[in-house]
Amino acid sequence: MAAERGYEGFLELRERYWAALDEAQRERAISLGQDIYARYGDEAALPRIANEIRKERKAVTGSRTGFAGNLKIYVPGPAGSMEEIDATKFYDDRYWDPKQYQAWHDAIWMKPRVARVDIGGVEQVPAAPDKHSRIPQVAPQVDAPEPVTEDAMPKLNEGAGKR
Repeated sequence: MAAERGYEGFLELRERYWAALDEAQRERAISLGQDIYARYGDEAALPRIANEIRKERKAVTGSRTGFAGNLKIYVPGPAGSMEEIDATKFYDDRYWDPKQYQAWHDAIWMKPRVARVDIGGVEQVPAAPDKHSRIPQVAPQVDAPEPVTEDAMPKLNEGAGKR
């Protein structure tokens, strides 16, 4: 599915996976794939996405003419924080026009930028002697009974009454 739009990285993966399949697996992939494409392929998914974008666009705050003024949009961020987005960026047509939205995604995924990080060689780090556990080492009790928790208590009491 991910290769359907012709995105370079996904095409390579698709071909690698295909080459690893035997003939029976390939036939099964084609058989199962027809139902998947019928439901999730571009011809089915793009109209659904366009419908959702249009529906949500009608529900947004602000001017229908595109004037955002000093309007700020707050969206949830990491650790419960709120992040502020300038309304002119939030209402950018690439997020709200179905064709521009798809073109935006295509531009990102067609030939994604790949970064390279050079981390250098392996460095031996000495163990810090003051980082020991405060609890002395003990032998594990592998045959210890399971602890009784509060949620198990009613079950134990129910069984006692039936004896």
